[in-house]
Amino acid sequence: MLPWLLGTLLGAAVPTAASAGTAADAEVTVRAAAADADWIVLGGGAPLPSTVAVSRLGAVRFDADEPPRITARGDAYTWELLPVVAHDETRARVRFDRGDVALLLWIDLADVAPQLQRPVVLGRAPGRPPAAGDGAVELAPGVALRVVERRGAWSKVALRGADRVDWIAQAEGWIDSDALGPLRTEAPFVAPDASAASDAGLRVHRRAHVRGRGTDVLATLPIPASPAGAMRLRVLARDGDVASVEAIHLCQRFVRVRGYGDSRSIVAAISRHGGFGCAKAPRIRVGAAEPAAPHPTSQVRAHEGVELLDEHARVRGRVLRTVDLRTDGAITPPGTPTPVIVDTPWGPLRLWANLRKPTARPAAAAHDPDAAAPGHAPPRDRF
Repeated sequence: MLPWLLGTLLGAAVPTAASAGTAADAEVTVRAAAADADWIVLGGGAPLPSTVAVSRLGAVRFDADEPPRITARGDAYTWELLPVVAHDETRARVRFDRGDVALLLWIDLADVAPQLQRPVVLGRAPGRPPAAGDGAVELAPGVALRVVERRGAWSKVALRGADRVDWIAQAEGWIDSDALGPLRTEAPFVAPDASAASDAGLRVHRRAHVRGRGTDVLATLPIPASPAGAMRLRVLARDGDVASVEAIHLCQRFVRVRGYGDSRSIVAAISRHGGFGCAKAPRIRVGAAEPAAPHPTSQVRAHEGVELLDEHARVRGRVLRTVDLRTDGAITPPGTPTPVIVDTPWGPLRLWANLRKPTARPAAAAHDPDAAAPGHAPPRDRF
C-alpha cells in the first residue's frame, strides 16, 4: 500500500525513516544518537537531579519549539513530581512515567509549583526575618510548600503534604521571593547522630523566656522525643533552666526548628538506635481530579522495550512492561508502525509502535471508572 494512502486511512502521517544513501544520512545519525540517549533516560537508569511539581494541566509538546500536542486546560492538578531531562527559561522536558509506559514531554514552567532554591528562615512579616538570637523554623530545598500570598518582593509560604506535620506550630511565614524557582532539588538538613531525650512534649520557643505566651511557641516535640523515635533533638547550649536546641524529624528532614526549651525536661544525649519508620504521606489533590481515560474501542498488546514514535519516526516514549494500549482499530500491514493512543493526565497522545503482531482486538466490555484504565497504572503516592 502506498505510504500516502496508508496515512490517509489512518488519519495521520505514518512515521517513515530517511532512505539510506541520501543527504539526510548525517541527520539520521544525529537523530539515532539522540534516540539512544532518550532510551537510557526512558529506561529509568539515568539519575536525574532535578524535578518539577506539576500543579496545573497546561500545554504538552514533544519538542520545545513546536505547537502544543495537547492544548492547555488550566485545571489544577495533584502535586506530582516529574524528573527533568532538560529545560530552558520557559519550559522543561520531563519524564512522565506511568508505570508501564514512559514518555518524554515538554511542559511550561508556568504550570509547575514554585520550589526553594536555597535554605530560608520563615519570617513573621514581609521583610522582617527573625532577630539575631531568636529561634525560627527553617526550610531546606526539597520541602513541599505552597505560596499563600505575594506582597512586593516577598512571598508567604506554607508547608504542605509530607512536610506539614502537627508538631510544628508555625508552619507558614514570609520569605524572599528570589529564593523560589521552578526546579526542585533536594538538600535536606543533616540530623545529629545522637539525640537528647524529652518525654514531656518539649515546647520550643522563639525566645529564651520559655514560659512566654503560646504564640511564642514554634513547635511542640512529639512524645517521646527520643533516639528510639524519628525525632532528633540536639542541645546547642544551656543557661540555667533554658536550653538552646534544634529539632529535626527524620521523616521531614527539609524542616528544622531552632529555639529555646526548658532544660529540666531534657536529659543527656544518648546514642542513636533504630525502632521507627516513616509513614507515607497521604495523597493530596489541589483541584480537579485526574481525568478518566476514555473507554477504548480496541486494544493492541505492546511488549517491554517497544519504542513509541511520533509521525516523523522520532522516539518519544518507551514501553516499560507489557501493556495493552488503545488504538482506533486500524489494521496495519506487517512492518508498518501501528497507531496507538497513550492516556496521560493532560489528555490522550497519538503515537506509533512497531509491534510484533499488530492485531487489534475489542476491549473488555466491563469498565469500572474507579479502577485503573486499560494500560493506565494506578496513581503513585504524591505530595
